[in-house]
Amino acid sequence: MGPWSVRASPAERKRASLEVYEFGELLDVMVASALGDHQVLRGARCRVGTDGPTGFAWGRLPIDGSLPEITFTNGGLLGRSHRPARVVQLADAFWLAWADGPPCGSVQVRVPHDDSLSARMRAGRTS
Repeated sequence: MGPWSVRASPAERKRASLEVYEFGELLDVMVASALGDHQVLRGARCRVGTDGPTGFAWGRLPIDGSLPEITFTNGGLLGRSHRPARVVQLADAFWLAWADGPPCGSVQVRVPHDDSLSARMRAGRTS
């Protein structure tokens, strides 16, 4: 998956967790919580380059456990391009998304059953 990798621990080990790495360095750690932390979008990165995915994002599953809809957006002089992402669920508590195409500038997360949880974030850049 390009410069990004993850390590997930399932809930059988007390609480599910997810570690996100970029070029082997730890970027983020999330632990499933029953305290009501429902930050659906946790982080996003964009890659400048042509080989492999150019957009990568991660977060927590919404309260209902459904997968959010993820779109990477690139704003340019000729307008914006929108690319839907592939989204997968990990450890029954988290999601990952990635997309190919021109470098992205931001990511938009839409939670179909609860727009109040939807979010947008400018993605960090990597080369």
